[in-house]
Amino acid sequence: MFLCISGILGRMGKLVFECAKESKDFTVNVGIDKRAESLVKGIFLSYKYKGITCKSDVIIDFSSHETTTDLLDYAVRNNTPVVIGTTGQTTEDLLRIHEASKSIPIMLCPNTSLGSSYLLNAATNGAEYFQNYNYEIDISETHHSNKKDAPSGTALTILNAILSVAPSLKPITSLQNGRKPNEITITSKRLGGIVGEHEVSFASQGEIISIKHQVLDRKIYALGALECARFLVYKTPGLYTTSDMFKTNNSKPKKEFDGRIDETLTK
Repeated sequence: MFLCISGILGRMGKLVFECAKESKDFTVNVGIDKRAESLVKGIFLSYKYKGITCKSDVIIDFSSHETTTDLLDYAVRNNTPVVIGTTGQTTEDLLRIHEASKSIPIMLCPNTSLGSSYLLNAATNGAEYFQNYNYEIDISETHHSNKKDAPSGTALTILNAILSVAPSLKPITSLQNGRKPNEITITSKRLGGIVGEHEVSFASQGEIISIKHQVLDRKIYALGALECARFLVYKTPGLYTTSDMFKTNNSKPKKEFDGRIDETLTK
C-alpha cells in the first residue's frame, strides 16, 4: 500500500521511512515536512499539503500539532485514513480531529508501541476492578530531558481511560498536603536520554500491584505506527485508538483457567 509520511524529515518520520522500506507491505510515495528543501530519493516531497496530487492509501503523522488543520483538510479531501502519532494537541485540535473522524478513519495514538496498548488495557481493567476495594492509583512517566509536554500524551491517555471506568477519581499532580480519598496521582520526570517509561500502580495498605512499560529502542514506535496503519487502512470512518487493535487481536474465545495445576511442572 502507498504511504504518506507527515514529518518525514523529523526523528520519528525518518524511522518510519526506514522501517517502511524494509517492509513488504508499504511503499512511501509522499513525504510532507516543513524542511522540504532536503531531498528524499524516489518520493514526492513537499513542505505543505496544498497542491499535492499523489494519492496514498494511508498517512502516518509525526509532525507537529500545529499542522493539524492542514493535515486533516488534506486527509478528508483525499479520503485518506490517518494515524496521528503527534502529541500536544490543543482542545481546538482535538475537536477538529473528532469532526474529521466522521468522514475518514483516524487513529489518535500518542504512543504507537504495541506494549503501550497492552499497558493501557491492563490499567483500565485494573482500575475497574480495584476501585471496588478503594485502592489508590498512581500514574508515573519518565522521558528524555528535551521532551516538551508534561504529563506525556500517553500518561494522559491512560488517565482518561481510567477515569472512563472510575469517574469519581480526581487527578492531582502534587501531594504537598498528603493524599485524600478518591485521588489519582500523575507524575512526570525528565531525565537524560530515557526514551520512554510509563508505570501504573494500584495500592492498598497491604500490597502494591505495578504494571510498567519501558521502551528501549525508539524504532519500536515506528514499527508500531506501521501496524496501526495496517489496521486502519480498511476501517470505516471513526476515531480509533491502539486499544481497538488490542481488542481485535484478542477477540478469539479463550479457555477459562479451572484452577488446576499441571502436575508435570511440580515434579
